[in-house]
Amino acid sequence: MKLMNYIYTFDKYNSINQPKSLPSGYEVVKNVRGSSWFKNPSDMSPLRYWKSEIEKKVGEIDEDKKYCCPGSLCDKGNSVAFKDFDGAHVYKVYEGYDIKAKKGWYFAPLCHDCNTGEGHEDVFTVKTELIPVPPECYELTDEGEKHIKEIKWKVEPLERTFSEKK
Repeated sequence: MKLMNYIYTFDKYNSINQPKSLPSGYEVVKNVRGSSWFKNPSDMSPLRYWKSEIEKKVGEIDEDKKYCCPGSLCDKGNSVAFKDFDGAHVYKVYEGYDIKAKKGWYFAPLCHDCNTGEGHEDVFTVKTELIPVPPECYELTDEGEKHIKEIKWKVEPLERTFSEKK
């Protein structure tokens, strides 16, 4: 049983009761929704970027070796080859992020289910070093720009409706 799965308690409003201290090496994070619409660092995937930054500190990482997903919501155990992880965009819950200032996002290796599957909108802990996302990665891709325009087109009539009622 993973202790970190049970350190935090969630109520029906998705709030979190922060413990007085967090074990060394753990961070309380949440996935960044919609991050796939943003640019990747230096034409690398987020996972490759994370790996290259970590290898500068600890040496080569064996991509075929199986690891535990560092996400506390994961129940896969020691069963995911490093090359099969996703390079997840996360932010530290108690710091937040600022897209305009281009800060607050981090890359973390997570299994695909923890990055995109059930529970991925929850607050959870990770035990891994988070690598700050480079400033150029806060810019939308061309496809992301198109997607945002489509969403804005659908949202603007609602905004007008609410502002007219004031």
